[in-house]
Amino acid sequence: EVGMIKQLDQKALWKVAINGGIVRLTHGKEKEIGNLKLYPLEAHITVLSTSVPAQWTLLSVEVRAQAKTGESNHQLDTTNRQRFDLHRLCFKAMAEEEALAVEEERETSRPLQRLFEVAHNFSLSWQLEILNAQAQALKRGVWASSKSSVVVTP
Repeated sequence: EVGMIKQLDQKALWKVAINGGIVRLTHGKEKEIGNLKLYPLEAHITVLSTSVPAQWTLLSVEVRAQAKTGESNHQLDTTNRQRFDLHRLCFKAMAEEEALAVEEERETSRPLQRLFEVAHNFSLSWQLEILNAQAQALKRGVWASSKSSVVVTP
């Protein structure tokens, strides 16, 4: 799939790094925290089969978004359940893409593109949740105490 993107001269969705049989896919601008380099979207995949064709196996997927207010937003971090559900949805989307390619007898499938689409949609949704929480905080805090109250409506 990565080679096909280069052949078609398309912009790559993922930055790809291979280390010891594990492929690290990243998207977005890196942010250094201590010795760690974190990305808004990051996934680890591998192939755990010797059959031909072999399917990708999703090891982990991380979506990171945070408020840019300088304050801690620990209440807006994803829960373990949300991370589990995201992993399950990404894995299912990749498997469905592989199965559809076999069913339609296509030469190539695009499981990494489907992985990106699901993770990116989750990221956008999560960013909207953060904005909503910030708007609610403003509504309850600063705006509520002013004489000319501003009303925020959806």
